[in-house]
Amino acid sequence: MAHIRVLVFGEEYARKEGIYDVMEALMREPTVRPDYYVMVARNTTASKVLNVLTPLENIPAEKMFNSLDVSAKTWSPTTTVTGDQLMEYMLTPGIQPVITGVEVVGSSAISGSKDNIATIKSPANLNSTGLSIFKKDKLIGWLTEDESKGYNYIRDNVVSTISHLPCRKGGKVTFKALRTKTQRKAKVINDQPVIHIKLKNVSSIGAVECGIRIGSMKTLKELEKDSEERLIELMEKSVNSVRRKFHIDIFGFGQEVYHADPKFFKRLKRIGINILRIWMLSMKPMYRSNVWVHWMIHSRRI
Repeated sequence: MAHIRVLVFGEEYARKEGIYDVMEALMREPTVRPDYYVMVARNTTASKVLNVLTPLENIPAEKMFNSLDVSAKTWSPTTTVTGDQLMEYMLTPGIQPVITGVEVVGSSAISGSKDNIATIKSPANLNSTGLSIFKKDKLIGWLTEDESKGYNYIRDNVVSTISHLPCRKGGKVTFKALRTKTQRKAKVINDQPVIHIKLKNVSSIGAVECGIRIGSMKTLKELEKDSEERLIELMEKSVNSVRRKFHIDIFGFGQEVYHADPKFFKRLKRIGINILRIWMLSMKPMYRSNVWVHWMIHSRRI
């Protein structure tokens, strides 16, 4: 038990039974370390995911742990959730759990046999696939790739990522986020919670596939402005989708409101209304984004 690396829940089990009892039993077990990653098997069972043989690792769970660890640091739609973090999300008011999903891509019939590693390209592979949303301890839905990106930017989970930005005259620019920092702050104005999101992003230009002059400061300013608008769009899309489809708070806005005005938050909790529910009843979402993006050009001499 002390060597658990990954805990995987099947999608059907997470929807019907819930995950709290399993998590509580593991947290109470003194030999279990709480730093294992938790994942949800999308459209399949946990046993099928853990039976997939991979060419680089003898133990599938070890491969999943390493892949998710790298993916969370280099690809913005994914994130890691450890056992102790998951229990905190389930027990803390003002936030609901979000867990990265994993799915079997390819021929699942031979995924657990030696035939899966007999060729250079394996017939079946494991892929991280979006973020699963929980209400308390039961799975209720999934975020799309863009919605997952917006969630991770709001939660300050993005370490580094590669993105594409359309050029104004056609084509696209590829850039790499080097540093990203997000700060959330809440205020209660006239009995309405207002969430301020401040995001700072420093990126470097990787490739240019359109006819623009990268050396021009005017062009860089235009790219920075377009990137800022794109980040705001991702965050707004994620918040509006969760607000419209799931009516729960996965972003921790409730926690920020509690820190700003504990009495107001307790009053909302007493009558059974969360922060996103208030926005459902209002004319428009009461959050404000302040995004600052700085682009850099790296040149190398050969």
